[in-house]
Amino acid sequence: MHSTQILKKRIAIVGAGAAGLASLRVFLEEPASKQGHWEIIAFEARDDIGGIWLPDDLPNDPASTPQTPLYDVLVTNIPHPVMAYHDYPFPPSTPLCPHASVVLKYLRSYARTFGLEKHISLSTRVQNVVWNCDTRKWDVTLRTSGGSPRSDSFDTVVVANGHYHTPRYPDIPGLSEWAECEGQDRGVSHAMWYRTHHPFAGKSVMVIGGGHSGMDIGVDIAVVAKRVLLAGARQGVQLPNIENRSRVKQIQPDGVILFDDGSTAEGVDRIVLATGYLYNFPFLQNIQRTPLPSPYSPLPSQSTATPLYLENSGIHVYPLMKHIFPLQRTFPPHALPFIGMATRIAPFPFFEDQAKAAAFLVAHPDALDVEHEKEVLRARWERVKEQAGGDGNGLRLARLWHEFDMERDEQFEYRQGLVDFAGARGRGDVKEWEREFFKLGFIIRPEWRLLEREGRAEDIVRGVASGSEKTAEEQEREWIEAMRRVVGMARERSGLSL
Repeated sequence: MHSTQILKKRIAIVGAGAAGLASLRVFLEEPASKQGHWEIIAFEARDDIGGIWLPDDLPNDPASTPQTPLYDVLVTNIPHPVMAYHDYPFPPSTPLCPHASVVLKYLRSYARTFGLEKHISLSTRVQNVVWNCDTRKWDVTLRTSGGSPRSDSFDTVVVANGHYHTPRYPDIPGLSEWAECEGQDRGVSHAMWYRTHHPFAGKSVMVIGGGHSGMDIGVDIAVVAKRVLLAGARQGVQLPNIENRSRVKQIQPDGVILFDDGSTAEGVDRIVLATGYLYNFPFLQNIQRTPLPSPYSPLPSQSTATPLYLENSGIHVYPLMKHIFPLQRTFPPHALPFIGMATRIAPFPFFEDQAKAAAFLVAHPDALDVEHEKEVLRARWERVKEQAGGDGNGLRLARLWHEFDMERDEQFEYRQGLVDFAGARGRGDVKEWEREFFKLGFIIRPEWRLLEREGRAEDIVRGVASGSEKTAEEQEREWIEAMRRVVGMARERSGLSL
């Protein structure tokens, strides 16, 4: 039996980006909140909502880190019907892969529509979160821009601050020496600082990292650069005016770059590191920063034992039950849910489903079968360890830990499991077309970019889902048809068999 006693609770949400907004809406819609038993407030360090989708100017101090990695040409990686919150689609006629500014406008509309703004404290940084064993609550230190620190107390703190704030720098032998070589016009920067291609005009540039950001930045720079190399490029992906290379093995003092496949390159004078970001929670005291994991599960083998601390390697956070709830001995799992840790997902509905599970556990703290979740964690560890190549590859294992397998539809099975756990079946069930078009995103996005350059994209979405007389189901079918049309055009263009 789940506990049904309703107690007064205060809930803090860290961040008002896409994950924080989803969490805020879900928690506000819980019966306990509507009945006045929960007080919920989201704290956002910046002066507006939107998270990484909210642009900012590069800081004047080169040693300061920007507040977002948002670059000028960023568009979504997947079509917006797959990316949107469950029952809040993007407006009619929105480009299938919209620019970041369109996404920001959508998030602001979401917050306004569901009355979230009055529950958000802007320009308020969460500086410290410490569990008080006497009160069984979180002692939280807050600081508003220009103000002094102040203290508050909360029963639950929802961690939704994102994971695109702390750049990850690769350990490439010779990189620092190459950049600091006297008498050479060379420069190294992380993609966190990339905004536009103008500083790279006429240069020979190597972008390290074959993810979406690396590819975007490489294509953008190629418009003005003399030469662009993409190190770590994905197999089978050929971008215009870019030389694909394997991973960088070493950079020699004479400037020659050695790659894993034995090839070399020289004459590069700018390097952009599109090498990702670290999980970082500077406000959390109840989490230990640890080295990369060994190939052996840190979970004790005894079914009754529980780890003492939550651990963060920077690449993964462990152990989190259901990728949300900390498994450790200091505080109860529902007291510190993490929202949005996963990668290779359709983000906004994913955040909503995680928030539903989190809100349900806050309302019903005894609903989680901890011993079962331990077994799930052990099984995942063994599976991920095998994917990582067996013993010894801690970095690969950590990278895969929060990554959901696209071929196995893992994120959708996971999301459906969260919906079932929260008793929300029928209010957020995964739809088959979501699975289909998430996988086809790697075809839709490049085709859409080509259609935009050819001036044909606007015709495809013009009038789609418009008309107040249309039902939500009819609007949804029109977006599905638009996506199918783009897939068909990609097939005709390239001869792909889909």
